[in-house]
Amino acid sequence: MRSPYDGAVFRSLKESDIEHVVSISEAHDSGLCAASANVRRLFARDLDNLALATPRLNRYEKSGHDAAEWLPALNKCWYARTIIAVRQEYRLTIDLREAKALQAVLAACESS
Repeated sequence: MRSPYDGAVFRSLKESDIEHVVSISEAHDSGLCAASANVRRLFARDLDNLALATPRLNRYEKSGHDAAEWLPALNKCWYARTIIAVRQEYRLTIDLREAKALQAVLAACESS
């Protein structure tokens, strides 16, 4: 198993964190707080929004940051596309700083 963020390899799930690409706190601040309990539960368990990460990266680097505040070392195009898809799926708002950061990432991608 490998982390899409930095390429870290895990021999078992115990070595990694399963983390939300769009963090729960960011989603909450972007409109998920107004969603039903069922929708919030679906968001928390949505496999399209989950990725493996080293505990250090998940807990201290990425934490609850959005794309304007943090980008992965690897797979930036995947990361930006995933954020947009998840935000669209759950009708989450996006602030101008994050939108510009995602736009800059996607402008450098071969296809989007």
